[in-house]
Amino acid sequence: VKYVAPITGVVLGVSLHCAPVAAMLEASRKGTLASLQPWTFVGSLAQCLGLVLYGLELKDPFIFLANLPGALAAHWFILRAHTLSESPEQRLWIEAATLGACALFAVLAEVRTLCFGPEGVQLYAWATMVAIIIFYALPLGALFHVLRERDSSRLYWPQIVVCLLNSCAWTCYGLLALGNPFVWVPNAAGVVLALVQLSLVLVFPRTEEAYFRATWFQRLTGLYNHRPAPLEFLLGDGKASPGSRSE
Repeated sequence: VKYVAPITGVVLGVSLHCAPVAAMLEASRKGTLASLQPWTFVGSLAQCLGLVLYGLELKDPFIFLANLPGALAAHWFILRAHTLSESPEQRLWIEAATLGACALFAVLAEVRTLCFGPEGVQLYAWATMVAIIIFYALPLGALFHVLRERDSSRLYWPQIVVCLLNSCAWTCYGLLALGNPFVWVPNAAGVVLALVQLSLVLVFPRTEEAYFRATWFQRLTGLYNHRPAPLEFLLGDGKASPGSRSE
């Protein structure tokens, strides 16, 4: 548990954070964001920054390594999204949200150093725990759609399984190896949410035609037929467009 669980979490976590790369490359080729939502990248940046700082405070290489690539990837996604934004208002929103996320942890670092000393590590812990829960709650919009339409087309089960395994790995590591509730509690919430999503996939079958001819890894990364899937689908929050189906 001390090594297998966090190493598994590092691999799965990096895969999840970097999954939208293909979709962003496709958006860059077309010159438009289309269905990509910049706020998801800002949320990912905030979560990863918090966990990078928390990993440094704990001197935990696994937490650090699992989130540093995610922070770098989110930064690149935000830069590309800003370039592709079609309106000044959207670009301004991206700038404000990104600066706000970075400023939050800068302020926490200053307050922690000046006011709390070593005990201030819990400031990072609380802020990061909230960010993780928000990250795992992103598919809630898709869950409401599934319940309303009785159709699980917006839930991509391989992505959910990877999230479930990732959450299980960090829950085991945080609970059994670290005994740290700030690590295992939000990830346990991720386990519950993933199980809820999988149960909905089983209860409400898809109504659209099957298009899973590619392997689960190709679908997860969007690398199939040279036509990436929309980001909402990679996040379990959108339907696949007709152009993203394998012919």
